[in-house]
Amino acid sequence: MRTDYLTQLLSITKKQNKALLKDDYEKFIALLQERQVLIDQVNTNASFQNMPLSEREREIVDELEGLDKQNQEEYRKQLELTKLELKHINEAKRQNDQYIDPYSAMGSGFHFNHK
Repeated sequence: MRTDYLTQLLSITKKQNKALLKDDYEKFIALLQERQVLIDQVNTNASFQNMPLSEREREIVDELEGLDKQNQEEYRKQLELTKLELKHINEAKRQNDQYIDPYSAMGSGFHFNHK
């Protein structure tokens, strides 16, 4: 029974990896939520926690840990790339705003004396 849960977790984690590599963040988030439900089920089942892992279960857990680490690194990398793109977009927007109205930063350059 526990092996089935671990196999399902591994399957979901592999799908998450594919979604990340395809930049399909909606699918990644949906799979993340699905994975969390499964993890919660395992964590609430006390009989799973009292039994030692079999050799097959240990292999699955090791593969899960490696793939999860890879997913986290890829997610961080893509997050940093997104932050960099946003920075470039904001800089281009600021430059465009200055080009459209170059005197906006200085205020009005005219002063009328009404004497």
